[in-house]
Amino acid sequence: MDIIFSVIREDTFWRILLFCHFLMAVALLAAVTLQAASVLTSARQAAGNFIDRLSPVPAASYAAVILILYMPQALLGAWMYLK
Repeated sequence: MDIIFSVIREDTFWRILLFCHFLMAVALLAAVTLQAASVLTSARQAAGNFIDRLSPVPAASYAAVILILYMPQALLGAWMYLK
């Protein structure tokens, strides 16, 4: 950590990590929202022309993306907030 702190200030380092944590959280929220929308639109109820033209991605394909986003986000948050 001393090598990093010799390049940038300590509070700047933590702000950068907090911003990365925020970006991963927003991306995870977007992935979960898209998965929920995919589940809801797969029913294809009579909702109008817009829903009929959509070709939703299968909801199961979001599982890997959510896992890939969740693990580093949770680990970074756990490490960062313990420090």
